[in-house]
Amino acid sequence: MPGGLVRVAPDSKTVRVSNQRGGTSKDFWVVGDQIVKEDKNKNWEQKSAIALSGLDDLPSLTAENLFWAGRYVGRTLVNARFIRTVMRQMAMMQNRDEKPDSIKIQVLLKAVTHMTGTYPGFSEKTKEGTPAMDNPYEEMLSVIRDKDRVGSLAHTIGMFSNSYYSIRNLWSSDMWRVFENIQKLWQSFQEEENPSILRILKVLNQLITRLIAFMGLIEESIMVQQGLLLYFIGLQLEQSMLTITKCRSLLAVKYDTQVEYDLLEYLLTSHESLNIYRYSYRSYIQLEHVLDLVITDVEYAGSLTFMIKRLQKDIARLPHSRKDQQLTNYQKYVFSAFSKLRLSDSSKLSLTKSKNDVVRQELDILLEELSDLLYKTSQSITGTYFNHTDRQTQMFTQSFPI
Repeated sequence: MPGGLVRVAPDSKTVRVSNQRGGTSKDFWVVGDQIVKEDKNKNWEQKSAIALSGLDDLPSLTAENLFWAGRYVGRTLVNARFIRTVMRQMAMMQNRDEKPDSIKIQVLLKAVTHMTGTYPGFSEKTKEGTPAMDNPYEEMLSVIRDKDRVGSLAHTIGMFSNSYYSIRNLWSSDMWRVFENIQKLWQSFQEEENPSILRILKVLNQLITRLIAFMGLIEESIMVQQGLLLYFIGLQLEQSMLTITKCRSLLAVKYDTQVEYDLLEYLLTSHESLNIYRYSYRSYIQLEHVLDLVITDVEYAGSLTFMIKRLQKDIARLPHSRKDQQLTNYQKYVFSAFSKLRLSDSSKLSLTKSKNDVVRQELDILLEELSDLLYKTSQSITGTYFNHTDRQTQMFTQSFPI
């Protein structure tokens, strides 16, 4: 065999091999006992008899790597932007060891824990009994730089690097340069012993800019037939799920007028939607208008409804989706999510049941249901196309051949 790629575990003790568990791909060669003589009559310009026609012929391992590449780059970008917003507010505190006494800062810090999944974090007391809220800077530093902490920005960047390196054969030279710049930036930052908040903000700005450049190059460098569709599905799915978590963390509970205004502004800023809001509404920031823009708007590319509509369109092009007129499970989940959004009313979502009630139950229930549906979508896509167990390998070779 002239050469190929195999999946390799991070260490010899790991039995199950996957990108999510730190696995990578490496070149593999089978060497014969005798020297193979060159066939002078072979026409090297002759095309292979087996031509890749599109997604139906895409190897399942490549498809999985592209799907998770989209998810990890989306997770890295959204979390980096939100962490940057929080660090800007922390920079306004008198000293970094100060315990945050304002409600809005506490809400932002708890939202960081929910979005990154770095529990217990700011949501509750640690095992030692000391709340992370007593020393927010140290907890934020861990959320940003601890590569061994699942959900941290450093850990997510590591998974982002692993997933993209596994599909490096699809990269352009510009993608390599930007990818190496991201690695150098983060490695240099990790080597610093005690970075200031201003230094962290500078690194986050540089990281976000390079991630956006990298994402733009992906669309230029990879064709749809090579699996770009899987990348978009992973990206839209991850961004949708994180948007739901962010909105639920900041908007589901009702606060005083000034606190609510600040939280709405933080949400729009971290979502890169503040200028669009000002252009569209040209008014005082109001919850109902924010819900219209970020959640229910059909035309705005950053809204939850738009992203799920795009997701619905993309998954309809997957191999199993085109076999008959029946919807697959993952299509049903996305269709249900899109229907719930189209039937929702932002004026009702912004209300509480009574004046004494502090939870916007209709909004909270909607976001919870959407989160559950998108999680089921991810599980269904994974189970249909990316299950590599021996018993089910034959089942999925007709979808994405292994």
